[in-house]
Amino acid sequence: MSACVFPGSLKNEVGMVSLEILKKFDIFSNMPSDKLKHIAQQARLLEFSAGEVLARKDDPALNLYGVVRGEVQLSLPVACRLLTADINTEKGEPDRVQTQEKQMTVDVVEPGEICGWSAMLDAGRQTTTLTCSKPGQILYISAAILKDMCRKDPLTGYELTNKLLQVVSDRLRTRTKNLVETWGESFEIEGE
Repeated sequence: MSACVFPGSLKNEVGMVSLEILKKFDIFSNMPSDKLKHIAQQARLLEFSAGEVLARKDDPALNLYGVVRGEVQLSLPVACRLLTADINTEKGEPDRVQTQEKQMTVDVVEPGEICGWSAMLDAGRQTTTLTCSKPGQILYISAAILKDMCRKDPLTGYELTNKLLQVVSDRLRTRTKNLVETWGESFEIEGE
């Protein structure tokens, strides 16, 4: 089986991943030792600087990532409409409105947490842009390797799927909370 495929250059690769590092991730914490050793042999560590992008929204999702050191922001593009001239008082409309795309952070992934879970779906696509917000180390492993392991060992596949579903559930919960807070601030809704 081939080693991990990482889009772009591997100029930042610093080596293999140790069993000790893998065990710090909840998703791998209860995995049988033979499976953990296989993952450690296939996974790689990369060094990243702040601002470097691991993957962009809608890119093919090929790898599962784990933050070893540093921080990764998950963001979505948001179209912002900006008034670039005075409002035309006769028509009551802006003379010029410009649309700019900006990235809105929807979650932050810290050491011991994973991102890129959509790679575990068939023909998965990145659901957010993954940007290193602090310098650090990221482990990555090809989703194809993990999927193959899950097909060969359904019990391991079941355990891994349950842990991935917990990650998805936590991310959804965080996004919902942030969205409700933003709406509340925008529409001046006060909580009880």
